[in-house]
Amino acid sequence: MNNNISVSHCPDCKKRMKTINSREHTIYGFSTIRRRRACVFCDFRISTVELPLDIGDSVFAEDK
Repeated sequence: MNNNISVSHCPDCKKRMKTINSREHTIYGFSTIRRRRACVFCDFRISTVELPLDIGDSVFAEDK
Protein backbone atom coordinates (compact mmCIF):
# COMPACT_ATOMS: atom_id res chain seq x y z
CA MET A 1 0.00 0.00 0.00
CA ASN A 2 1.19 3.53 -0.81
CA ASN A 3 1.78 5.59 2.37
CA ASN A 4 2.24 8.87 0.45
CA ILE A 5 -1.29 10.26 0.57
CA SER A 6 -1.95 13.61 -1.02
CA VAL A 7 -3.59 16.45 0.94
CA SER A 8 -6.57 15.88 -1.31
CA HIS A 9 -7.17 12.62 0.61
CA CYS A 10 -8.31 12.45 4.23
CA PRO A 11 -5.59 11.29 6.65
CA ASP A 12 -8.27 9.66 8.85
CA CYS A 13 -10.42 7.64 6.44
CA LYS A 14 -8.33 7.91 3.22
CA LYS A 15 -11.32 9.11 1.15
CA ARG A 16 -11.05 12.02 -1.27
CA MET A 17 -11.55 15.45 0.31
CA LYS A 18 -13.68 18.26 -1.13
CA THR A 19 -12.42 21.84 -1.49
CA ILE A 20 -14.87 24.10 0.34
CA ASN A 21 -13.03 27.41 -0.04
CA SER A 22 -10.25 28.58 -2.37
CA ARG A 23 -8.80 32.08 -2.56
CA GLU A 24 -5.69 33.99 -3.50
CA HIS A 25 -3.41 34.76 -0.60
CA THR A 26 -0.49 37.26 -0.63
CA ILE A 27 0.54 37.57 3.02
CA TYR A 28 4.02 36.10 2.39
CA GLY A 29 4.98 38.73 -0.20
CA PHE A 30 4.16 36.58 -3.21
CA SER A 31 0.97 35.11 -4.62
CA THR A 32 -0.21 31.82 -3.11
CA ILE A 33 -3.51 29.96 -3.02
CA ARG A 34 -5.15 29.10 0.29
CA ARG A 35 -7.58 26.19 0.25
CA ARG A 36 -9.91 24.89 2.95
CA ARG A 37 -10.72 21.19 2.51
CA ALA A 38 -13.20 18.87 4.23
CA CYS A 39 -13.83 15.14 4.10
CA VAL A 40 -17.44 14.41 3.17
CA PHE A 41 -17.31 11.04 4.98
CA CYS A 42 -15.78 11.81 8.41
CA ASP A 43 -15.84 15.67 8.44
CA PHE A 44 -12.04 16.01 8.94
CA ARG A 45 -10.95 19.55 7.94
CA ILE A 46 -7.60 21.02 6.89
CA SER A 47 -6.23 24.26 5.40
CA THR A 48 -3.41 24.30 2.85
CA VAL A 49 -1.32 27.08 1.32
CA GLU A 50 -0.07 26.29 -2.19
CA LEU A 51 3.18 27.90 -3.30
CA PRO A 52 4.14 28.75 -6.89
CA LEU A 53 6.32 25.96 -8.29
CA ASP A 54 9.47 28.09 -8.72
CA ILE A 55 9.30 29.38 -5.12
CA GLY A 56 8.50 25.92 -3.75
CA ASP A 57 11.50 24.45 -5.55
CA SER A 58 13.87 27.05 -4.07
CA VAL A 59 12.42 26.76 -0.55
CA PHE A 60 12.54 22.97 -0.44
CA ALA A 61 15.78 22.45 -2.40
CA GLU A 62 18.34 20.28 -0.68
CA ASP A 63 21.60 21.89 0.38
CA LYS A 64 24.55 20.53 -1.57
